[in-house]
Amino acid sequence: MNAKMMIGLLLIASFLGLGVYSFVDHQVASVSIAQAKDSDKTVQIQGVVDFETVNYDVDKKQMTFDLLEKSETTNGIAESPERVTIIYPGEIPGNFDQATSLTAIGQISSDGFVAETILVKCPSKYQGEDGEEEYDTDNMETKAYSAPS
Repeated sequence: MNAKMMIGLLLIASFLGLGVYSFVDHQVASVSIAQAKDSDKTVQIQGVVDFETVNYDVDKKQMTFDLLEKSETTNGIAESPERVTIIYPGEIPGNFDQATSLTAIGQISSDGFVAETILVKCPSKYQGEDGEEEYDTDNMETKAYSAPS
């Protein structure tokens, strides 16, 4: 083999190694709320928004709310669900009030779970047979919102 081919193969191998390292390094684990509270890494948690706790601080441009652990027991919420306060430094997503579930990506802090990104899952509406608006839970729409950098 000549020198040009060796250099080319070495560059290709280096870029492949860098790509694999970057991919593995930036994977985010999906964990329960309890596991997120014990983690010091960026993780992904899922749950149901407790709309009674939603608060938006206009001065800080920061939204806080409680997220309840989602389960298959009673209406998608556990009997005594694990709860965490989500701190999201960004604008309230346009469809947040219709969220049937939410995924937050971030890290736990002393104040709560600081979310870099939230994924809001909202039902797609369709017209029912009796003219009433209903929700099709099998046809859900997910929208992602990231905090401004």
